Amino acid sequence: MATANNNNTLQDLEPTRYLRTPILDVPGGVALGIALLTAAGKDLPAAAKRAAKVLRQAVVALQGDWAAQRTAGLTTEEDKRPADQRLDRVWAAVGARLQTLADLPQTIAEAKQATQLYARLFPDGLAFLRLPYERQWAESEQRLKQLADEEMGAAVEELVGEFVLTELRDAHANYGRVLGITDAKPGAAVAPNLLEGLRVVQQAMTSYALQLIAAAHADAELVASVRRALRPLDDLREAQARRAGARGGDAVTEPAGAGSVVTPTTPVPAMDDA
Repeated sequence: MATANNNNTLQDLEPTRYLRTPILDVPGGVALGIALLTAAGKDLPAAAKRAAKVLRQAVVALQGDWAAQRTAGLTTEEDKRPADQRLDRVWAAVGARLQTLADLPQTIAEAKQATQLYARLFPDGLAFLRLPYERQWAESEQRLKQLADEEMGAAVEELVGEFVLTELRDAHANYGRVLGITDAKPGAAVAPNLLEGLRVVQQAMTSYALQLIAAAHADAELVASVRRALRPLDDLREAQARRAGARGGDAVTEPAGAGSVVTPTTPVPAMDDA
């Protein structure tokens, strides 16, 4: 049985903390996957090792799709700047509209609602619009997922206008197409949808993290190993939180192994058989 001290050590190893991965683009997903596999210890239980092998397969598959995308020439012909600027403008319009309403007296129901919605959509303001292309798309995708919630989407639509949200969704879809993340360009060779591969990697990361946490709670002697194995996830989450706290300041350097300095051919660590 774990001692009181061990129970204290487990306090921040809660499953809910790892149910969602940090916001990632494709290079970031590959890099974080590689970092997690590199950090995996030799003394992990069989279930965690099996989850690590699934993660490795997902990362390798995403690298293959990424390579196929490059081969198809989906990211070299079209100037990305117009699509980027279009998305920037519409997100800025959403933010400005909510912020303008939020500046009214909070006794007005719409002003109070606008304040709450702005805080949920833009916890770090509009700093994400200055991120590199793929990371900006990932941030935009995350916010559009929030707007897919029927109640929240309806509230934002009422305050900023249906036509603004229509333009937002169109601009985001076009941005993903230009970046080669979602759809191939007309006439281009068929290439995989990188968004789906990235989602598979993120799901595999979550499953792996939950297996690690279950192992730590079952055997206190594994706590140190599990902490080391999860460190790349924790480091990236902390770096993104610091960046958000900077509110438009200099970008925070990502942890080693969790940035975007990878390619479709970066070696992925092999996992021992479980």
